[in-house]
Amino acid sequence: MVERDDSVVGYLTGTTNAARVDRYMPRLIPSIVGRAVRVRLLRRPEQRAMVCGMLTSLVRGELPVPPAVRRATPATFHVNLLPESRGRGLGAALIRTFPDRMRQLGVPGVHVQIMSPNAAAIRCVRRFGVRSACVRRLTAYANVDPQPIDVHTLALVL
Repeated sequence: MVERDDSVVGYLTGTTNAARVDRYMPRLIPSIVGRAVRVRLLRRPEQRAMVCGMLTSLVRGELPVPPAVRRATPATFHVNLLPESRGRGLGAALIRTFPDRMRQLGVPGVHVQIMSPNAAAIRCVRRFGVRSACVRRLTAYANVDPQPIDVHTLALVL
């Protein structure tokens, strides 16, 4: 977690075994969608379209990490920074700690998935030796965004 002026401006969350999370995630989707509706997160049409696109890509099987990548790099992480905190090295500081911790735990590797519009995040993780393992087009976004959107799966063998 990164804090500035007593406020959280970013975080990294991760797991040693993404397969366990993937088995558990379908049970969480109804409550996540319900909460998004309750807090009016989806009140704008473009927000609803993006969420529907992600769920459609999930159902179409466009998001899974290839099995060989999953076996070689079972750990995964997610980083989020507020826009005003980006470009200051905070994401890099968070990312630097995760592979080190996975090495300590004896995990053989780490993977991460990033959508192509987030080119800065792709460049950031590559500085740590994370390499492209797979790129897949997310067809569910064709009606949402005129630019093609790909999901990049990047991996680092430890």
